[in-house]
Amino acid sequence: MIVSHKHRFIFLKTRKTASTSTELVLFPHCGDGDIITPLTPTDLTRRYGHRARNHLRSTFPFDPRPLIHRFRPVEGSRSIDFHDHIHARDVRSYVGEKIWNSYFKFSFERNIYDRQVSWYHYRTKKPEHARKWPDFRTFLMRSPRAKIDNFLIYTIEGRPVVDFMGRYETLEPDLRAVMKLIGLPEPAEMPFAKGEIRPRRERSYRDYYDDETKALVESWYPGERELFGDVF
Repeated sequence: MIVSHKHRFIFLKTRKTASTSTELVLFPHCGDGDIITPLTPTDLTRRYGHRARNHLRSTFPFDPRPLIHRFRPVEGSRSIDFHDHIHARDVRSYVGEKIWNSYFKFSFERNIYDRQVSWYHYRTKKPEHARKWPDFRTFLMRSPRAKIDNFLIYTIEGRPVVDFMGRYETLEPDLRAVMKLIGLPEPAEMPFAKGEIRPRRERSYRDYYDDETKALVESWYPGERELFGDVF
């Protein structure tokens, strides 16, 4: 997630939409006073020189961090700090109405069926999780983190609050359009930060579903279905 005071934009970072890659394109243009949330260190993030800044907030006297972290903020609290997939409602609360209403806000979304398959592969990349949820159906039925909260990231009270909603399926042209709107140069290329997690697409995402799992996923995401009309 990025709040750029230098360029007056807010990037709301959704899950499984190449959002880390998008952030790696955006952050080099940010100023010292901009808010950039942490990314998991990888060879790619190190190569791009990504570093978080200004994402820890002090809320004295009700700061729930251990006392040492109030003076030496070596880690944050998702309940009071800016974090990577923070919801729009919290961003608005933290930055205030003046900034929220005047900055250009954008995000990206993805077909819910394809997104869910990508989330399954991401959540089972560790061997212990793969053993616990060995297939897509088991993951949907048993994992406590099978649902994705993207809709809450770019909506408040069920209504979209972004000025531009791009799509994963048209990521590069949509991102180039955003860069033009916020006055930044178009990226020469897109870094693909997590493309190695999901196996190469020998299978269509449709092959993961049966009637029951398709109905379950549809019941989880009525907001996305109404907003985007995603088809199977």
